[in-house]
Amino acid sequence: MKIGEMEYIKPILLFITSSTCDHCRDFRGIDGRPSDDKEWSSSLIRKYLTGTTESSYNKKLLCSKIIEIHDSGPGDNISKISEFNIYVMIPSDIRIDGDFINEILSDDNDIIGDSILRICIRRREDDMIIIEIEIDGDDTDRRCEYIKKLVEDFFIWSRVPIEIDNLRSFFRGDKRFNYEDLCKKDLNNESFYKLVSKKKNIYSSDPEEFDKDLRYRYKFSWFISKNFPVKIRQLQIFYPTWMLISPLEWKKGLETNEPIYARVKNCTTTLKERVFSSKQNKSETIDDMIKQYYGGRLKLSYSESLLDNFNNQNIKQLSTVKNNNQNNSDIKNQNTHAGKKKVTFAKSN
Repeated sequence: MKIGEMEYIKPILLFITSSTCDHCRDFRGIDGRPSDDKEWSSSLIRKYLTGTTESSYNKKLLCSKIIEIHDSGPGDNISKISEFNIYVMIPSDIRIDGDFINEILSDDNDIIGDSILRICIRRREDDMIIIEIEIDGDDTDRRCEYIKKLVEDFFIWSRVPIEIDNLRSFFRGDKRFNYEDLCKKDLNNESFYKLVSKKKNIYSSDPEEFDKDLRYRYKFSWFISKNFPVKIRQLQIFYPTWMLISPLEWKKGLETNEPIYARVKNCTTTLKERVFSSKQNKSETIDDMIKQYYGGRLKLSYSESLLDNFNNQNIKQLSTVKNNNQNNSDIKNQNTHAGKKKVTFAKSN
């Protein structure tokens, strides 16, 4: 997004809640679904994503998406995460095609509208994945079932190992692959190989059966490890926690073991011994943070944030030195003038 002459990467707005947090329950309710009788409402989501609650063709997408991580209990262990919710704006009359999810979840998403798409991926008691889709709070919209399949492709099947993906393609009739080669060369898990061999004919006649069995292999804990940069939890010190994070940092957290940086609401973040930590020291709103980011006063990388702090401190120091020098100069001039007034010259006879 361009603001003036500057171009800004649209950030992700992340917030972390817990079922054991009274403030979280008051804010989002027990089910977490946006509602006008809660603070967590469609109007608030629109405001955070676009800067306005009103319908307008001139809206600008300020945040690419809102992501909520909901914990089943206190603590930052990955096993505590029970929901992964995504909120994006879409046109109410949008046509859904195969590239839809890739487009709306991309870092440079420019799709904007007045409807809110909620993607809820949650953990079942046995760690199985449940996907729920709503458009403006309606899960009966005819488009939801198709979007659900696209979400499953995006977050699950596109992230499984290539040998598993090749097997899925084979059972769907892809003639490029030979079954014996796939199983003997690519699969190292003997028990899985035996299952596939035993049910080969079933999978060939009904590929969905293969996917059904794979779901027992690729569960919610696996999904979180592939789609959520867990080191971001280092920055969390309370519930609920709100953060603005660059998609570049998000991606780094998924691809490396490096600590990642985000701007935490009401906090200052520091890095010590390769671990980020936050300290509460201010009071601000999400609106404040978004405005400061697009005003160039809030940085979403640690190095830029440090540089800003360094420059601000230097500016303050230079300003102080300049003011002190000016004050000293003024005092000197005053003394000089005062001295001149005191000097008396003898009159020449």
